[in-house]
Amino acid sequence: SVAECLNNENMLIAEAGTGVGKSIAYLLPAFQQVINNDERVVVSTNTINLQHQLLEKDIPLVKSILKTDKKAALIKGRSNYLCLRKYYEYINENSLFREGEDKGISLIREWASVTETGDKADLPVVPDYTVWNDICSESDYCLGLYCQYREKCFVIKARKNASTASILVVNHHLLFSDLAARSSGAGFNGTAVLPAFKHVVFDEAHNIETAATSYFSMMLSKGYILKTFKKLYSRYRGKVSGLYRFLEASAIQNQARVSELPQMISDTIGVYDLLEIEAEKKISERQNIKIEKSLFFDDIYSALLAFKKNLLKVYNLLDDISQEIDIPPDEDSRIYELALIKGKIKGLISTAEIILDADEDYVSWIEKGKSTVFTLTPLDVSKVLRDTVYEKISSIIFTSATLSIRESFDFWKKRIGLTFQNREITEKIFKSPFDYRKKVLLAVPTDIKDPSDPLYTSELAAFALNIIKISEGGALLLFTSYSMLMDVYSRIKEDIINSGITILRQGEFDRFRIQKIFNEDKKSVLLATDSFWEGIDSPGETLKIVIICRLPFKVPSDPVIQSRLEKIEKEGGNPFADYSLPEAVIRLRQGFGRLMRRKTDTGIVIVTDNRIVKKSYGQVFIASLPETSKCISDMGQIEEKIESFLYS
Repeated sequence: SVAECLNNENMLIAEAGTGVGKSIAYLLPAFQQVINNDERVVVSTNTINLQHQLLEKDIPLVKSILKTDKKAALIKGRSNYLCLRKYYEYINENSLFREGEDKGISLIREWASVTETGDKADLPVVPDYTVWNDICSESDYCLGLYCQYREKCFVIKARKNASTASILVVNHHLLFSDLAARSSGAGFNGTAVLPAFKHVVFDEAHNIETAATSYFSMMLSKGYILKTFKKLYSRYRGKVSGLYRFLEASAIQNQARVSELPQMISDTIGVYDLLEIEAEKKISERQNIKIEKSLFFDDIYSALLAFKKNLLKVYNLLDDISQEIDIPPDEDSRIYELALIKGKIKGLISTAEIILDADEDYVSWIEKGKSTVFTLTPLDVSKVLRDTVYEKISSIIFTSATLSIRESFDFWKKRIGLTFQNREITEKIFKSPFDYRKKVLLAVPTDIKDPSDPLYTSELAAFALNIIKISEGGALLLFTSYSMLMDVYSRIKEDIINSGITILRQGEFDRFRIQKIFNEDKKSVLLATDSFWEGIDSPGETLKIVIICRLPFKVPSDPVIQSRLEKIEKEGGNPFADYSLPEAVIRLRQGFGRLMRRKTDTGIVIVTDNRIVKKSYGQVFIASLPETSKCISDMGQIEEKIESFLYS
């Protein structure tokens, strides 16, 4: 099917159950396409785990089968690489402004002097986020041809390496970045972010909508604004840095206005501070809130309008200065840097304008974390995907283990805009070869409280504790909220430790470390949420039991979900049946899929949310899972059944 799609330049949707060998199934014809026609193929994934599997295992196997030396390369986004210009600016500023140097910066300094790749992954320590953010490569601040470090640029080295590769492995976000650049004028024949290519394989394609939503969203944050202005003007202990001195020396007609720039920047930041204060009043104890045209948000709109006006003053001044400086960028890179900063400020103005206009194609919302962030998210990514992807690429293969609901792709296709295509689309479902009926027990306790009951968490914790003791570890508990995870964790932790079982929870260590500990310690249990519903591979005795603590419906109060549900209702649809239910079904399939990773694996999946058997929509969930043996009974009987299943 993949070979036909590549040869005929069509589109293919291929759901491949666990054990089918989908990576090999698309890599063999992809390499054959390269060998026969010398046409580059991009493989786009959502997770780093899969990228490593492709590069370290699957691609070497395919190359040995086909006896080819055609090159494959992993392409990372710019932010993974050290920018030498930013790094030296940072070091110089720190030596000018600060006394002493912490250990993290010393290690980076040592590494920077010897690294050949500049890749963050090669650092001996995980760098502090704010420090790395100050020294990593960014397209918005890249001087390109005008950079004095161009000959040593790590990004250029990586791109040169990519230019000689026939198979490019990327993530969805980077691919969208490339395609957006091409659609905006870079064209499809040369290099944009990636070298030119004709064919794309989207693996983990169930994440396309989420990845596109993230990529095409826009944000306003204090950190971003300060970082932008710092490039213009920064003062510390009487020392001035940024482009300010250059503007002061270069402007003639606008020289008096340049002296006003520090105050203009200060005023703009002050207005944004007021905007943040208003936002914090509105958000109160919540994590986020949708911005709507109503009296309640009048103070937000007034402060945002004032912020936009202040930004415009700064932009107009920079624009006037730019027009009177008659120096080409190749003679002074600061001219190009000024243009980049203007572009950043223009982007901030544009984001503020769309929020102020209450554009129906977007949802604007405020989120409270370490700082308050204003986010602008497209409600529907189907049109942008049609314009940038489907109408431009010769052959597109979409594959995942979880794309269909009751063997239909209709929901997923509609969400990513494939229902309006004139191109031929082939649809295939390749079922898992695993014998789920013999190997897997699906259990649902009928006597546990409803998840909305205040006593549910205590009952869940007691039941899970009994199950973990029976299995002696080897359990993964999947939650839909971190608060419930922590509640259950605190209730069972002491008993689990006293039973000689290692208990792990998401957030305790970074994802890769926690997964490594879990995989290596067969007497361990892991409590996890969101990101662990997929992408975790724990075969054999490592994982015997998956407990799904709640049906994974998305939180309807999330501003983006709320707006998408409202849009469906406005268009005459049923928000629950058309969105909430199918989204949750696909998510449950991903959680279920954590158990069986190899043909020899065996184990139990327990769904403690008994709505799966008590509500009419529960049958949609069950019908979308592989056929297994089942135990739908009270908790005591399930415990007996599990003991029998594991040890008889």
